[in-house]
Amino acid sequence: MSQAPQRSALSGPALVRLLARLAEVDVAESRQSLADRLSQWLGWTDAIALSSALNGAPPAVAGGARAFGRAEEDECTRVRRSLVSAIAGDSVFAGARRRGSPSFSAPGAPMAASRVAVDTPADYAVFRQRYLALQQSMETAIGTLRGRLRALLATQAPALARLAVVDAVMERALGERERTLLGAVPGLLGGHFERLREAEKRRVAAIEAQAEAAAQADADAVTQGDADTAAQTGASADAADAGMAPGPQPVADVEAGAQQAAQLQPQSAPAAVGTSAMQRQSAAAEAQTVATTAVAAAAAQPRPAPAHTEAPAHARVAAVPPPTATTATQHTAPVAPDAWLDVFRKDMQSVLLAELDVRFQPVEGLLAALRAC
Repeated sequence: MSQAPQRSALSGPALVRLLARLAEVDVAESRQSLADRLSQWLGWTDAIALSSALNGAPPAVAGGARAFGRAEEDECTRVRRSLVSAIAGDSVFAGARRRGSPSFSAPGAPMAASRVAVDTPADYAVFRQRYLALQQSMETAIGTLRGRLRALLATQAPALARLAVVDAVMERALGERERTLLGAVPGLLGGHFERLREAEKRRVAAIEAQAEAAAQADADAVTQGDADTAAQTGASADAADAGMAPGPQPVADVEAGAQQAAQLQPQSAPAAVGTSAMQRQSAAAEAQTVATTAVAAAAAQPRPAPAHTEAPAHARVAAVPPPTATTATQHTAPVAPDAWLDVFRKDMQSVLLAELDVRFQPVEGLLAALRAC
């Protein structure tokens, strides 16, 4: 069974590969040769000028030519380092570090910080303007350096003078095309900017949903705990109130005993003694007095408290400390609110540095020719 041929990895400058990755597109390798593609970019007037430079007589070399030396090498190094420093140290690309903002939002408000970072419209127009400004700086500095090297080439030898003329023709012919192609880079980065922001919004929404679910679970647990505590407290209060209910039983027992004693008192006298009716009445009156005194003493005696006295139900409920609810922020991992912007800044700097490499290639070619003479 035949297998589908696998596409080879995209070759070419780092700028092309980097843009293909950030734009999330699958770029097919071109099957045209460099000459065929150049023929599509050159107009007929450019073709005539290029033909004249290649086939015509070489320009005359000016006398008293200055030899290529260390000064040109140092100038090329200085220009390149200056452009790299401008890209790496730009305040827009290093905004988070310049402000000194922490990597994560402060405890207690990570979700709020993330929401502000995502919902606050980060204006891509600022990044676009900075990119275009740095492109202009590269074009100006490299163009000046390129002209200086061509002037030095024209004084070295006829072949090098011809090379200088060809380079000048190519710069004029391809300059407009180069500006058009590189001018489209900020648009590709704008799409990358929006994709990163949308991905961050989805991530923050997922974290918020998880935090809300955890907070709801905590609230449900607290509510259930309060209900269980109230039920247990009510049951204990009912049992305590039932054990503390007063009753007339002790006083009634004393009265019954006193009346029984009063009734039995006359019968306790010996029948043999001849007691008169007056004596029996006196004895009965005395027994009634004793009974009345005993009843009063029993009523005045303080009632003993039960062995286990329970506080009122409302007092016990108030005394029970409520469970502490776990807040949503405790369930939320620290969030770096500007993480997606930091990723974009880094990607934009990488694209600018890769573009600098592409723009510097003609300069490196001229330097190589000067070193070889």
